Amino acid sequence: MRIAWMWPALALLAAGCGPGKPASARLDPAVEKLIPADTVMLVSIRMEAVRQTAIYTKVLAGLPSSTLDRFARETGLDPRRDVSELVVAGNGKDTLVIGRGKLAVSELGKKLESLGARRLSHKGRTLWGSEETAVAFPDSSTAVAGPTRAVRAALDSTSPKLAAPLSEALEGIPAGVHAWAVWLAGGLPLPSASGAARGGAAGAILQNAEKLFGSLGRATLWTDLQTGLKLEAAGECAAEPDAKKLHDALRGLIGFARLQTRDDQRDMLAFYDAFEVTVAGPRVRIKAEIAPELLDKFLQSRTTR
Repeated sequence: MRIAWMWPALALLAAGCGPGKPASARLDPAVEKLIPADTVMLVSIRMEAVRQTAIYTKVLAGLPSSTLDRFARETGLDPRRDVSELVVAGNGKDTLVIGRGKLAVSELGKKLESLGARRLSHKGRTLWGSEETAVAFPDSSTAVAGPTRAVRAALDSTSPKLAAPLSEALEGIPAGVHAWAVWLAGGLPLPSASGAARGGAAGAILQNAEKLFGSLGRATLWTDLQTGLKLEAAGECAAEPDAKKLHDALRGLIGFARLQTRDDQRDMLAFYDAFEVTVAGPRVRIKAEIAPELLDKFLQSRTTR
């Protein structure tokens, strides 16, 4: 995690007070003003920075992603190549995908039309798509795609800042990390076990975790890939007993995965051992720091199955 340590020092010299807190994550202003006020799920990926990491060039570049593939189809842009920042915002019903980069809007418009998109007009602005889904370019560096009604609402937004609950949640996420996510109450996508996965001990633990995730009022996650993987996730439950149960369920899932690993798979054992789950009052936290070599081996083991 990269922290601009000089700013607290400069503030101390200038104001003569104690050191300030480290800077927290923020969105580009051009993106921030497009985020709907009713957003309950917000994800940001600094694609340009991610592409420069060793783990991306070795493993992640070749992994499929339905969200990124859909964005590429709908806009003619491939976020893994053309976009410097990717943001996903959802309100529980509609999901917007916003990309920032150097955009040749006229050429992209032609590309979209060649893919079957129609030109739509909205208060003097042009959208490409249909009455169901569309993409628009608020400026030459920004594309926003999603349900047409949500894209129109984003273009109509007059609020230059995030809603207070989202802004407050970002305070706990360090500036400069490669990716982060915030979920407010009702916005957390719950894990799902189905079929055979619902049988046995693992299924019972996961079903219990599903119920407990529903008690979360707010959750955050951030990750840095500069050297391997540094990850932290935190969630606030409605009550301390719920937090303790969620803590136990998460530890149970990690422990079960470890028990399913052979003794001679020391790298995999070390991977699971890197995760630390703690609870303090109604708050549950997960931390992990995984070396590049170990992360490489784990991801390769998942993709070669």
